Amino acid sequence: MTVTDAPQVSQVAPEQTDLVIDKLNAWRDEMPAIDPNALMDKQPQAFAVTLDGRVVGGYLMIHIPMANEIVLLAIDPAYRRRGLGRMCCMDALFRSGKRPLVLTANDASVGFARTVGFKLVGKRKQADGSILTRLGWHAPRPKSDPNAPPGC
Repeated sequence: MTVTDAPQVSQVAPEQTDLVIDKLNAWRDEMPAIDPNALMDKQPQAFAVTLDGRVVGGYLMIHIPMANEIVLLAIDPAYRRRGLGRMCCMDALFRSGKRPLVLTANDASVGFARTVGFKLVGKRKQADGSILTRLGWHAPRPKSDPNAPPGC
């Protein structure tokens, strides 16, 4: 693999967001599909993972009170287990800055989310009886200096 073949995560132009959502919905496995029209008032930001000029995955993030939420994250099945999902999570955490990052995962993907660094927040039962797990993550805060004066 050459440097030019390295996967990259980049923000998608707003007019291309629906196309990326369609691709991610097709690769989502058992997670609920995302309706782009239901998110328009939340101003979703789409990010695509490209490899050799081809979209092979990505994620969709929205701002919610006090945090950012990944509402959809998916990788093309032909490109899984190559670290691209982890790359998306790291990119989202970086873009989230000081705001915590949350996501919802089903039983099949909760292990991935925990391995990447997300911590359990809660569980929610769906209308069909399935359970979705809410997970959260935030960038590590710098440790305070024990020699610093109080209040610093």
